Amino acid sequence: HCDGIARFYNQTMFSSANWKTLESYLKMAAEHGINMILTPIFTPPLDTQRGGERLTAQLVDITVNQGQYSFDFKKLKKWIDICQKHGVEYFEMAHLFTQWGAKCCPKIMGTVDGKERKIFGWEMASDSEEYFAFLDVFLPALTEFLKEKGVADKTVFHISDEPNVTHLDMYQKVKAHVTPYLEGFQIIDALSNLEFYNQGVIKHPVPSSNHVMPFIEAKVPDLWTYYCCSQNVDVSNRFMAMPSYRTRIIGLQLFKYDIKGFLQWGYNFYNSVWSMVPVNPYLVTDCLGAYPSGDAFSVYPGMDGKAVPSLRLKVFKHALQDISALELLAEYEGKEAVMQLIEQQGELKFDAYPRSAEFILSLREAINHRIANHVK
Repeated sequence: HCDGIARFYNQTMFSSANWKTLESYLKMAAEHGINMILTPIFTPPLDTQRGGERLTAQLVDITVNQGQYSFDFKKLKKWIDICQKHGVEYFEMAHLFTQWGAKCCPKIMGTVDGKERKIFGWEMASDSEEYFAFLDVFLPALTEFLKEKGVADKTVFHISDEPNVTHLDMYQKVKAHVTPYLEGFQIIDALSNLEFYNQGVIKHPVPSSNHVMPFIEAKVPDLWTYYCCSQNVDVSNRFMAMPSYRTRIIGLQLFKYDIKGFLQWGYNFYNSVWSMVPVNPYLVTDCLGAYPSGDAFSVYPGMDGKAVPSLRLKVFKHALQDISALELLAEYEGKEAVMQLIEQQGELKFDAYPRSAEFILSLREAINHRIANHVK
């Protein structure tokens, strides 16, 4: 969330000082196992009050002369270079349509006949001829750049965040328009209604962790999952009020169910709900009473312009390291043997698991000893 960083430090977006601070946040993410980064090709249409705006964070410079679009990808190249420098491998492009229904266009700025102004936003329908015409030019240019940069196979696209079944028709319509331009690219979206998958609208749904079991039972291939503010009963999360074992247990669960990827929206969201005002995360931990404390961020802004990790971020890294250890042991002994070790106290589920730190710590020690027996 580039806007929170720029505002907290009173920096001009993508100035030299801002790039330095952004790099600290990207480096911190990579060091803690985050290997895919939301990339603001234009200001992400997320967590924004309808009709409102977030501070512009747009990596692609757009020029419109006599109705013709041209694009400058220099900032996007710099972003990718910094990410790769610190070990970030994958890039998720900002959503092409607004959150919760894909009804409108994202905020997109452009220099029109020499003057910078907003060229798309809430006031324009997502399926408008004007926006479709823009995408007809923009997406081929963007995908060509990503191919030339060598990251096409590491890039995913989003249509709209968290649509529900009432949005299915609009989601399907706008997705159908952009899909021909995204051949060879993976399209993923956070959504928890199986109908989107059953009707063939999306091949790679990302359901929330408390709605993931129907997708597992449907044998959706290469399944991902996520959690956010709503996953607050029984399942794992990383809220401040939760004990660390409840954050770390996610590693065992992702391993058991062969979950291939995991999303979480709030690495550093320093705004109120719907981004109406910025907040200081040292003083406001719940988006001004909207979400459980800790949901919106797992890093703090250090006074020296460097990201400061939370305990929750450290614990989540341990969960990712648990997955690596489990996968290594499975290479030696097979997954069935590893699952027998994990489930000695009973079946592990997303909403049912041993509720103690001792369980995870003793299990990890046993895993380490088993691995050591195979290492010569």
